[in-house]
Amino acid sequence: ETWVSHHGGHGSESTRGVIVADNATHSILAGVTDVWGPTDVYGIKELPEDATILLKGQILAGMEPSATPVEDKRNDPMMPLFWVRELTSPDRDSKQRIVTTTMGAASDFERGDLRRLIVNAAFWCVGMDDKIKPDLDVAFVDPFVATPFGFNKFVGGKLPADYALQTQKPALEETTDKAQASLSAAMIDGTEEGWQEMKDSDFQNVNCDEDTWTWKEDGTLYCKGTPVGVLRSAKDYTNFELVLQWRHLKEAGNSGVFVWSSLKSLESIKPGQLPEGIECQVLDHGYTQAYEKSSGQPADWFTTNGDVFPVGSSTMKPFPPLSPNGVRSFPNGEFTNGFNEWNHYYIRAINGEVRLWVNGHEVSGGNDCDPATGYIAFEAEGSPIEFKNIRIRELK
Repeated sequence: ETWVSHHGGHGSESTRGVIVADNATHSILAGVTDVWGPTDVYGIKELPEDATILLKGQILAGMEPSATPVEDKRNDPMMPLFWVRELTSPDRDSKQRIVTTTMGAASDFERGDLRRLIVNAAFWCVGMDDKIKPDLDVAFVDPFVATPFGFNKFVGGKLPADYALQTQKPALEETTDKAQASLSAAMIDGTEEGWQEMKDSDFQNVNCDEDTWTWKEDGTLYCKGTPVGVLRSAKDYTNFELVLQWRHLKEAGNSGVFVWSSLKSLESIKPGQLPEGIECQVLDHGYTQAYEKSSGQPADWFTTNGDVFPVGSSTMKPFPPLSPNGVRSFPNGEFTNGFNEWNHYYIRAINGEVRLWVNGHEVSGGNDCDPATGYIAFEAEGSPIEFKNIRIRELK
């Protein structure tokens, strides 16, 4: 196949793979139920007569899986999206099996059904049809970081070593520390090429007391929690990856990690105030009960498992699931440990998009952030907390 055209709207209309009913029993489709991707349907001129189409591309009027199909002639008929061929070659005893799909951008592979489709197709292509099962494990081996599709959204400066399987490292489960054992062996820990440790000299107190933030000899950053305020990075960042571990030292603790806070907002805040930016929430589970008891209101507008949301004049389009008011990106699972237990955050901020992983699981985020450059800030918000193993990798 070769490039022909955009058939759907690039960046505005996503794709659903519709199974061709006559070919629904093909082994490649075992366990495949809902193929969706944020990239648009591509145009196809014509296919060879021996091509068997398994999926056709339905154009959706939006960038979410819940979007409805567009009601125009581009969906009638729909373009081929995934097809197979079996060719006879004079120097082969068996037919050569070939698979083609116009899906496959990094962000498309965040959905399990496309991964299942490709795994099944790999088995089919080499004649291992008997290995195809509808419940094959198609989970990522390592944490998967999808770069956005589109022009000039690639990440430069990458080396093959950056993609070495992290699962080959000694399993963290071997440690006797309960909190450490909860961390996945596939965790991005910031020890790969290009990462730098962030220490005392990499941060500045903004609006807290002199003893609010204390660096211990082992590199752990202790925060007493008062007054409310932040410690910010000494320099600003645009595209970067950040890893850190944190633990609340008191039940119902509250804190957060800000990215892309503007210098203007940081310079203008007084003790007891917080800057603008995109906040990755750091809450202890006990905060929910404490909030409901003190306010008499239901704690339905936040979670304790890694909300991501804009603060102040900053703006962001949150990824679903959303908070009731639509401002926060709620986490898609509950992976946070309780107080006195360490948690691991991996934050990826690039080209106006923020994504958060909690203890090895991608849970929340958003795009179209404004501003999309600024300072990193750690939040003191009334309760003692510790941070450690803070590392950053700048991206071009």
